[in-house]
Amino acid sequence: MSDPFFTEALKMAQHECFHILVPQWHARLIVIIGGTYEQHLEIFRKRRVGKEEALDLANYLKSEMKHNAAVVLQPNTRPRAQFVYFPKRPSLTSPVTVGTIAHELLHVTVGILTKSDVRLTAASEEAYTYLHGHLMQEFWKRLS
Repeated sequence: MSDPFFTEALKMAQHECFHILVPQWHARLIVIIGGTYEQHLEIFRKRRVGKEEALDLANYLKSEMKHNAAVVLQPNTRPRAQFVYFPKRPSLTSPVTVGTIAHELLHVTVGILTKSDVRLTAASEEAYTYLHGHLMQEFWKRLS
């Protein structure tokens, strides 16, 4: 008989982390899937997030992400780096999950372009849509 708590803990211990670089905007997206508190701290440390902020972000993931599908984290100490966290590997065939991925990557798009002082207007709309499309494609490539 398997222990559901142990099975879930094992899933969380397995994690993935990958980057999507956006050199034209001097930005990067770090995607974190699963992982433990210690693994999250190590990821933030390696990406040079400030110590206190890394603790705050890891604590947030530990306490607040038990029932959420995903979240975008935009650390103040690394303004050009954005993190998107999924508690478990997203299914690329679930319409609800695809919507969640698009939702979170739109937050990333807005964050990157806002930090580059590109406000959403009729004239800048293409920059937003191209960047969002690029993030979606790169995300799909990494998870396929």
